[in-house]
Amino acid sequence: MEIQWDVVLPPLTIIGAILLMWWRLDNKIEGVRQASETAHKAIRDDLCDLKVTSATIKTDVEWLKRDRNSGTD
Repeated sequence: MEIQWDVVLPPLTIIGAILLMWWRLDNKIEGVRQASETAHKAIRDDLCDLKVTSATIKTDVEWLKRDRNSGTD
């Protein structure tokens, strides 16, 4: 049994092209996923920093209010 390359080659070429496109797309999706994960981590870190700063400012304001009120007694 002989392979008829003129019949087999076009479908193989199409299958190969589809697999290549799938592989490239998969790599791009993975890169986007990693970038998104990194961005989310950075956002969470920034939010934590803002919460700490906000709490510190609130504590400082309360301390200043108490200090000012105790000075007027």
